[in-house]
Amino acid sequence: MVSTSLSGSVTVRAPLISDRTTRGPFRATVVPGAELQCTETRTDTVADGLSVDEGVLCLDGADVRGQVTVAEGASLVVEGGSLRGGLSAAGARTVRLTGTEVRGAVSVTGTTAEVTVLGSVLSGSLVLNGNTQVSAESWPGDPQGYGPVLAGNSVRGSLSCSGNNLAATDFGAVNDVTGSVTGQCSEL
Repeated sequence: MVSTSLSGSVTVRAPLISDRTTRGPFRATVVPGAELQCTETRTDTVADGLSVDEGVLCLDGADVRGQVTVAEGASLVVEGGSLRGGLSAAGARTVRLTGTEVRGAVSVTGTTAEVTVLGSVLSGSLVLNGNTQVSAESWPGDPQGYGPVLAGNSVRGSLSCSGNNLAATDFGAVNDVTGSVTGQCSEL
């Protein structure tokens, strides 16, 4: 059985077999968003950090050692892997982290299309300031849309959100934050 709500949550009731072969319902969170076309994809270990100056850089399981910087108009899509030196984006088009380990501070400011952090582990502060989240075309929810998406993450540091077009949302997938939570993220 599948039931949906306009918030983007989906509850799926199906047999679930764990390591102890127990069964039970589980909850999946569906997050809206468009697929981006990568202009470059990296899957390797990158020493000395990385700068994304243009296009869409996709990191698929890559291990980046050093600071990652995303320039104005560029996009970064990270699936798995790790960023060991933090992340700084100013005026980027899109910043998307999925299942990523980040060691170091994360600062995303002035993003023009999307900020999404899903199921990631961040060891350091996370600051989202002045970002514009453009709702996916298929978004059936509130016509105003939604703010930066922070769903199902573990943040080992402070979380601060301010000046974004709308407050951050978790679409029902709670974040675990050990530091202070302020501004537009305070309702997460």
